[in-house]
Amino acid sequence: MKTWIPNRRDISGIVLCTLVGLLALAIGLYFKQHTNLISDVVLAILLGVLVLNSPLAKLIGLSGTDEIVSDRYRSGLKFTAKKILRLAIILMGLKISIDLFRAEQLVLVFSILLLALPSAFFIAHFVARKLNLSTSMGDLLSIGTMVCGASAINALTAVIDADQEDQAISITSVFVFSIVALLLFFPLAQGLGLSDAYGGMWAGLAVNDLSSSVAVGSQFGDDAEILAAAAKSIRIMLLGPLLIIFAFLRQNTKEKATFGAHFPMFILGYFLFFAIRVLGDRYFPDPEVWQFILQTNKWAVKILILAVCAGIGMQIHLSTLLKVGWKAVLAGGAASLFLAGGALIVLYGEQQGYFWESTIALLILLLVSGALYKISKPATSP
Repeated sequence: MKTWIPNRRDISGIVLCTLVGLLALAIGLYFKQHTNLISDVVLAILLGVLVLNSPLAKLIGLSGTDEIVSDRYRSGLKFTAKKILRLAIILMGLKISIDLFRAEQLVLVFSILLLALPSAFFIAHFVARKLNLSTSMGDLLSIGTMVCGASAINALTAVIDADQEDQAISITSVFVFSIVALLLFFPLAQGLGLSDAYGGMWAGLAVNDLSSSVAVGSQFGDDAEILAAAAKSIRIMLLGPLLIIFAFLRQNTKEKATFGAHFPMFILGYFLFFAIRVLGDRYFPDPEVWQFILQTNKWAVKILILAVCAGIGMQIHLSTLLKVGWKAVLAGGAASLFLAGGALIVLYGEQQGYFWESTIALLILLLVSGALYKISKPATSP
């Protein structure tokens, strides 16, 4: 338990990350009044990058060399990247709400996710391998596309101990598609004659982060916004199981593979808090108090995640970002295209009365993406 409590050496780094994260939150709230294109998560990373790559770094004692940070901040940034991140993921379990679908809508959603999510994984890794990106980068891009953008990437980083530079680049790359979705989903759906309900479901099934999913869904109307949030909630619920799968998939084969050695124990906290949310929604005696608890937890998670992202930014050198970033955008974009395209095929097919035909088409996409993944070779770099 002592390792979860910061010591005196950690304070400077934690405070710096928190202050930058709060600044990103304030800027994000201001821009939210005018546009949904500004993400406070990406802002936190960018502000961190600005701090590290500007004269301010020397002024406060932040290292601009190949070291992560100077001695004054190193311990706190490491604590933020590890322990605070894990705490945020645990508390995230309390944010998950389950909106009920009709039975046929549930079948439709799970059919799409069953076939489209693996396709996104295969394509992300196929393109990443062709561009000589690391396996961990492919993992981060794929889970960010499959589940919920930055939150999923942050969670997986803690599980597979991915490089934090890969973490930041992946978050920024995956968010690019959220911007594309905000601009293109609605006019494309309107051009195809897709119903508002299916438009909302498409937003929930295919857009990376929660806020952008709801924003895209709201373009189709209030009911579509609810469906977007509902479909997105189902994807978010898959985070825990997928983290477990990745934990075993990327385990060190040189070590003895045991459940206890490779299971990320903080995920148990994630599931525990999810169970508390389900029980609280149903049995908590005072709804107003329960909603206050949920709102407090929501803001706590937001601030913790923004502090983590600020710390990530303060470990990125612009030269590296410019060198590798465009490759990550291509790999993440390809995965997003497969996920969004596959979901659209089935939703449009169902609307036209061709559910099974469109599902078979999505199955073919899965087989093709799996074959591409199989024939490609991982990058030699770690």
